[in-house]
Amino acid sequence: MYLGAVLVSLFLAACTVLVSYRVAWETSPPVGTHPSRQNMEDLPVDGATLALVRRKMEEIESHLQNLRNAPGGAWAPTQGTAAENLQEIQGLMGRNLPLASRLVDSILEDEAMDAAQRLAYLHLKLEIVMATGPVEDGLAAANQAYLLATTHSSIPLRALFQACLDAGDAHRVRGLLDKARHFYSQARDVAAQIDPTDSQARDVAAQIDPTDSQARDVAAQIDPTDSQARDVAALIDPTDSQARDVAALIDPTDSQARDVAAQIDPTDSQARDVAAQIDPTDSQARDVAAQIDPTDSQARDVAAQIDPTDSQARDVAALIDPTDSQARDVAAQIDPTDSQARDVAAQIDPTDSQARDVAAQIDPTDSQARDVAAQIDPTDSQARDVAALIDPTDSQARDVAALIDPTDSQARDVAALIDPTDSQARDVAALIDPTDSQARDVAAQIDPTDSQARDVAAQIDPTDSQARDVAALIDPTDSQARDVAALIDPTDSQARDVAAQMDPAADPAEAAVLAEIHLGMLLLASGHLNTAIQDSFLPLLGQNMGQHNRGRLLQHLGNAYRSAADWGPAKDHLREAVSIATEMGDEIEAAGRHGDLGNVYRSEGRTAEALQEQEKQYSFALQRGDLSGLCTACFNKGFTFYSMKPAPDFPQALLYLTLQLALARRLGDSGMQGKALNCLGKVYTGMQQPDQAVVLLKQTIALTHSTGNVAGEGMAHGNLGTAYRDLGRYEEAVVNHQTYLQNADSRDDVGGVAIMQRELALDHLFSKDYAMAERCIRDAVLTLERIRGRLGPEDSSRIAHNEKNQADAYNILQHILALQGNSQDALVMAERGRGRALADLMRAKVDRMGEREAPVIDSIEDITALAAELHSSIVFYSLVTEQGPYSVGERWVYCWVVDPGDGKVTFTRTPLQGDPVQVERGELDQGYYNTLLRSMGDLSVEEPEPSQDSDENTSDSQETSDDSDEDDLDRVPALKVKPPLSTQQPQEQRWETQQARERRWETQLRADYDLLIKPIEKFLPKPDGREAAPKITFIPHGFLFSVPFCALVAADGDHLVQKYSVSMAPSVQVLQLSHRQLQTHRRSRPRASVLAVGNPAPDPARRLPPLREAGKEAELAYRGLGETGLWLTGGNATKDCVREEMPRHTVLHFAAHASHTGCHSQPADASRAAGNYSMPGYIVLSKSHPSCGGILTAEEIRGMELSAQLVVLSCCNTGLGTVTGDGVLGMYRAFLAAGSANVVVTLWRIPDRKTRRLMRHFYSSYRRSRDAAQAMRDAMLHMLQNKKTSAPPYWAAFSVIGATTPL
Repeated sequence: MYLGAVLVSLFLAACTVLVSYRVAWETSPPVGTHPSRQNMEDLPVDGATLALVRRKMEEIESHLQNLRNAPGGAWAPTQGTAAENLQEIQGLMGRNLPLASRLVDSILEDEAMDAAQRLAYLHLKLEIVMATGPVEDGLAAANQAYLLATTHSSIPLRALFQACLDAGDAHRVRGLLDKARHFYSQARDVAAQIDPTDSQARDVAAQIDPTDSQARDVAAQIDPTDSQARDVAALIDPTDSQARDVAALIDPTDSQARDVAAQIDPTDSQARDVAAQIDPTDSQARDVAAQIDPTDSQARDVAAQIDPTDSQARDVAALIDPTDSQARDVAAQIDPTDSQARDVAAQIDPTDSQARDVAAQIDPTDSQARDVAAQIDPTDSQARDVAALIDPTDSQARDVAALIDPTDSQARDVAALIDPTDSQARDVAALIDPTDSQARDVAAQIDPTDSQARDVAAQIDPTDSQARDVAALIDPTDSQARDVAALIDPTDSQARDVAAQMDPAADPAEAAVLAEIHLGMLLLASGHLNTAIQDSFLPLLGQNMGQHNRGRLLQHLGNAYRSAADWGPAKDHLREAVSIATEMGDEIEAAGRHGDLGNVYRSEGRTAEALQEQEKQYSFALQRGDLSGLCTACFNKGFTFYSMKPAPDFPQALLYLTLQLALARRLGDSGMQGKALNCLGKVYTGMQQPDQAVVLLKQTIALTHSTGNVAGEGMAHGNLGTAYRDLGRYEEAVVNHQTYLQNADSRDDVGGVAIMQRELALDHLFSKDYAMAERCIRDAVLTLERIRGRLGPEDSSRIAHNEKNQADAYNILQHILALQGNSQDALVMAERGRGRALADLMRAKVDRMGEREAPVIDSIEDITALAAELHSSIVFYSLVTEQGPYSVGERWVYCWVVDPGDGKVTFTRTPLQGDPVQVERGELDQGYYNTLLRSMGDLSVEEPEPSQDSDENTSDSQETSDDSDEDDLDRVPALKVKPPLSTQQPQEQRWETQQARERRWETQLRADYDLLIKPIEKFLPKPDGREAAPKITFIPHGFLFSVPFCALVAADGDHLVQKYSVSMAPSVQVLQLSHRQLQTHRRSRPRASVLAVGNPAPDPARRLPPLREAGKEAELAYRGLGETGLWLTGGNATKDCVREEMPRHTVLHFAAHASHTGCHSQPADASRAAGNYSMPGYIVLSKSHPSCGGILTAEEIRGMELSAQLVVLSCCNTGLGTVTGDGVLGMYRAFLAAGSANVVVTLWRIPDRKTRRLMRHFYSSYRRSRDAAQAMRDAMLHMLQNKKTSAPPYWAAFSVIGATTPL
């Protein structure tokens, strides 16, 4: 019975507190009218974008109407139980929200529905309205549910808990964050009261005061300084504005307040907070003053309590003697024989006029006095209060016999409580089995066959309106009971897991976790990032919980880590959260988590993958009519389009962000409106419309400030600062950027800190404070390095981070250093921004080989030392945008030449020709070079060849002729089809076209020489006529990876390859690691062994033509290196065989069809994004078995352990791919990452026969020198000697990547 009393008292306390909260809520001012009715005409976009947004909105409206009219609209929830109807509607919500909304509204029209069932449907209505809008209706539904839950005693605590959460969610979405915190805190308090005997719930209670056993339940009432006690502080502090709502607890005329009044002992130190009830001079004590001084003019309101003619006042009057100072505390009731009690003897004297009202208490002839006579026997010190209850044979006990009359229906429940033979059982006898230690508190409730439990059977009667909430606890067939199964048998481990997954509010521990998650969500929504992670989410991560809660926790922790620029764990947590939702079949949660994962990819710069994830969220939201989810997905996609590199997709960004703003207005979601306005301000700044940006961003600041969104307000200040800078208002720019910097730093928003450090550097750069600009941008570089260290192991994440975040910071730093004349430090900074991800992969490979740790290129001395070791000049290029005000910059070619002899470093700075371009537009020349490369490839495969190899002076058995007159085939994986005869050009006209193309190429090659080589010509080594030409290693940047350096034409008409041996590398660090790998491989395998693969037999379904010369080329590679190794052609060149053999050889040669693009098509949006940083490319081999496609991908190659000193990719376009600061993402990168030292690649489509000829000479030279760059030079010079093969398209496609040195 003691436990029952505790539970009842806890429930009453919770209801008392919640009623006070409800009163506080009822008296709060109404929120403003939502802006969903604003006209779309005032959307801040141009007419074309507005037309697109209207069209999109019309499509959405049409789809919503179709959902409303879908079959099933006439469904009536009368065929199943209430639980089955609820379950059916929940299932419908995952498919058709508008229809589900109609059904729920129709059900709620039933006025006869009981409170518990109405509360369940109001919860569904809230979920629906928060998804479909307007938000105000959701707030109304939440408030209605909250009122219902706090005013009906029959509502179970778990339903009360859910109502508090719902109210918090509705207020959070509405932007009323303080009120949301209020309701979430209530939910946490209720959660701890659900089952105080639960071992996990005790841990929650201990959060109040774990060292005070008695204070656990009431600590908040005692310590108003406790942060968790704030919600109940109003009960203690009368100066608290919220305490006014609970004043009724102090009113002695309130029937509920009388129980509280007895708690006020003026001698108790803890009672001081309520002492005002006793002090007549206290303004709040006026209501109770009459009890102390009836002559007080303020006591008139309670005078009736002292009127002796008032039947209710008679019991009180005798307790008070205004002439006796000691009698005020009712001493006479304690012991009439006590010397201090003599002053109240008049209460017993029937001749005393004042005693007449109480005389009946001692008159045995008074019918009303008989019930209490035995309670005041002054001769029995212990029996005074309960004498008759102990001795049933006492003649005086007959007056109370009715209390134990077995025929009295009400007395049955009490009778068992009066067992005089059991001293401990007096209070709870019938309810407790003294032989069962665990069952003492709940035995009778669990076993319905127990004879003593029959007295409580009415609690399980399903026809009893109040008992229905309890019935589910003992009826396993009730569909609603399944969610709370764990409450029935706490020893059933499986039941606990199921219960938590189905309804986390049903388990006290799960409910407590869920409340804490929501409080963490609120911290995250208000921008308190570090507090959310450290104080809310991370402490929860180590606790045991059901999958439902774990998925939600991981989702929000992942989002918090994304905001903190800790993208490695962010991805891990969100991927696990997606998996949990998928395993549980929760499509709604899975869709939202896909969108969140896409946001992490966007932050990293992986915009293609971001759009794929965000499209899942967008499609699912549209499918079920979820306007809130659609609004979020539009923002995510719009921000991703803005974040694309090298240039934002402004039209798509405007479309989706404006659509988001329109949806947010319709929903009345102020938070989403703020996000839309903020991002639109960024877009307009990028589009060089800062005036429009300023207007939008000021609106954003006002909106986010009014809702307490600290993070959103800070971001808006940062964006406003950038707009001010574009307007030339540098001081205002610095102020706003500093505001966001401090805001972000206080919240541990590392990404925001890095962005503001960069923006401040530009502010100071444009105001010509170069020293401060350098300081700020170096800070940004260090912060971005800190972020890089937390990315995780994914290669694509490191590349994307460099492209999106680091590359621009290094660009600005190079510019500032160059302005200050510090060119050598600028070279070191340029190097640090190159090839980092590839170097990480290569270094890991070197470490696995057991070699000494590879040195890091970190200074100018490291660079000059490597040049000397390789005996090669290093020519390092950097395409730098020298940014100026108004987002406009000029493109320059920075170039450093490192002399291998004396270590001298020279620097040149050359402007790119053309007008200044917008900074955000990026590499405009890449498209031009792509066109030229395609042209070169077309030219290389179109010229008809004679029937015999006229350039050969020997009848070398490796060289065979081809009698066919067909064009030379190229090695790209597409069927070559000759045009119809009617469209074929005459031979003479084709020759003129070829001549025109060659002239165009020669013009371009001369122009490139003038741009890239002429400014540094005097710093390059001079050829001395020796057989071995001087070596140059180029470190290109951007579109310069597409330049065929060997073919550049000097003023004297010579190609660069005629003077120098040329190779390339993505960075000096990669060059150094390549050199280390080459040395290691030569030590471990000094003898050459070749795997030569030529003309595999591809899957016929691919319709690829055979490459007859490629098979011969593989044979000559095999024979040219001494016939040591393996030569595979046709059907023998299967994928499995080739993969097995690759690690065994020092030279790998592939003459086959290949592609530098991926194997799989991308969605339309993703294919437009530049942010796909996967490793594309593949080689077409023969099928190993029927289910094998015969495709060897770059990703598969990267995972191998190779020890090749040289890889020759004699296929088309193997040097092409996505160009990044890490180099070209293509085939050669995969081979270097797998351990290869050098890779030969091609820049365009190569002809089958002419390539065979070039390779014959290449291997002839390589066999002698083992220097790939020197061998390629020899082969190219041979091609130049024959006028039929001297044109660059026939030989200049080949480039050597990596460090090359002779054996």
